[in-house]
Amino acid sequence: EQLSDLLVSICTPEDRSTMDRGFMVRRKNACGALKLLSAKKENRKKICWTSGTLPALTSVLNDAGPNGIEIAFPDVHTRNEYDEARKRAVQTLLNLAAQKENRIIMFHSPGLVNALIRTIDEDIMDSRQGACAVLAFLARTPENRTLMAKVPHLLDAI
Repeated sequence: EQLSDLLVSICTPEDRSTMDRGFMVRRKNACGALKLLSAKKENRKKICWTSGTLPALTSVLNDAGPNGIEIAFPDVHTRNEYDEARKRAVQTLLNLAAQKENRIIMFHSPGLVNALIRTIDEDIMDSRQGACAVLAFLARTPENRTLMAKVPHLLDAI
């Protein structure tokens, strides 16, 4: 598969009613493939700087919605698939943030930091820890630090 095909499988569809268990399984698998690709240091910058990568991963984190995961995904099987997709998306972001050259673009990617904050607030397991680690990596870049302190709810979340 091409990277663009993976991103299409990861992105939130315009018609959210199509986000059934089958969609979540495909999304989870696409997030897993992207996680494996991003595990290789030589792929990280290419993946991060590819148009659509960060918005696709952000969309996964945002899909629990403002009312929580139980409301967004009432079916327990779909919810479990979503949890795994979110965990893999966060692990991908963690791999990408490990690369110094990616940290500024990641911090400035629309909605990404807020999606990480939401993940910290909503998750109690691996995705929460991973989201904290991503933010810690982003804070290692001096250009991000001052701006991060100004992000609403960030300091409360961590």
